[in-house]
Amino acid sequence: MKNSRNARNVADTMGLHHVSIIIVHYNTKHLLIRATNSIPENIPIIIVENGAPEYTHNDLPQETKIVAPRKQMYHGDGLHFGIQHTHTKYFVAMDSDAYIKDPNILDIMRNILSNQPKTYGVGYVTRIDQNGHDDWNKYSNPPYFDYLHPYFCMVNRNIYDKGNPYVHHGAPAIRAMQSAEKVHNLTYETMQKYIHHDGRGTRNITQEYLKGWE
Repeated sequence: MKNSRNARNVADTMGLHHVSIIIVHYNTKHLLIRATNSIPENIPIIIVENGAPEYTHNDLPQETKIVAPRKQMYHGDGLHFGIQHTHTKYFVAMDSDAYIKDPNILDIMRNILSNQPKTYGVGYVTRIDQNGHDDWNKYSNPPYFDYLHPYFCMVNRNIYDKGNPYVHHGAPAIRAMQSAEKVHNLTYETMQKYIHHDGRGTRNITQEYLKGWE
């Protein structure tokens, strides 16, 4: 991974003062540090800490705020908890096992939402059923609806607040998507160009989920 700390001054010139980033974290310190170090400077970062922190503020960018719920939360509930600690027009839901390869993706996403004020959010969109199965999955059943994957997506906070919140784990945006009227799809190839995502990185490393995450 290119060390994004060398380019962490880009936020000042990209008009990203209306954006904050939320990461739900559980016991993968090195992934969290990798993720936060890829975020441009001066963008507020909210870490929802669901485990026992193995890091200090010195390990993270100075823009980081760590918030800890009173009890362990599902991934979706953790995202919603973090959203309540943001004060920006847009927020980015970001997995701890993802990192930004090219920070221009934030500018691309913000411009899309700025030019489409009625759009819920922007990122990689697929089709899933009411149980969170992709439409190509043999266990899936119609009807299907658009699902904006929260491993890295930008959302209009005002529209989010008017709909269903993130909940549960696995497909934490499922209820939110059922109330969202419009999402903007960036192709899988586009997302791969700008964002790296391990996928199940926390589970593969810790070999466990939080109680109730599955």
